[in-house]
Amino acid sequence: MRRWVDGDYGIQFSRHNIDVFKGINLDSAQYAYVDSMLALDYAIETFNADPARKWDKQTKGYPFQVDQVMINGKRFFEYIQHYMAIHSTLFVGKDSRLFSFVETHAKYSGSNRKGDSYVRNLFLCAVMYYYDKFGEVELEKAAQICYRWSYFLRLELQRIGMESVDNHAKARNGLFRAISKAVHPQQVLNFQPPYIKEPKFNNAKGVQASIEAMKSGSLNESN
Repeated sequence: MRRWVDGDYGIQFSRHNIDVFKGINLDSAQYAYVDSMLALDYAIETFNADPARKWDKQTKGYPFQVDQVMINGKRFFEYIQHYMAIHSTLFVGKDSRLFSFVETHAKYSGSNRKGDSYVRNLFLCAVMYYYDKFGEVELEKAAQICYRWSYFLRLELQRIGMESVDNHAKARNGLFRAISKAVHPQQVLNFQPPYIKEPKFNNAKGVQASIEAMKSGSLNESN
């Protein structure tokens, strides 16, 4: 996600690309942009250390954003845990927020093919990026937009490689860029994914049916 949002390739990630997770030390960095991060870090630490927390049993986690500047030290590990938790909240287990959606639309005959797994990962990342920014607000509608945009590749291409997914993800007119620029959820819901009325290849009828239902609005009506 971090690389795709920056318009860079993301699937072929290795130790040579580790700079994407290098960050700053709040205690020593003297840059102007660090002041707001330092203030937020201080506020979180002060709130959690207040003796009143023994009474109200409340704690606050650092409000991470996936594309933020990384913070070295314990915040880095909290960042990783934070996004693992979001992934679980959205997709892992029958009680997860979008378990039914994924089971219905992302599991079809042929969905275990390597290229299809790339597309599924793209879809999951797009949903996580939206959720990271807007939370539960219009989440299911946004998931439909993410699905239509991601699985367009399945209808357009007979064989899907990593390069095809990367190019789709980092495109300037793509969904990651739209979510990045959005201030309100409706700006994402207004995004128009590319559409193929008559796919060139008959290799994912389930995907075609799902996209047609989402585009026509019948999926919303049935829900």
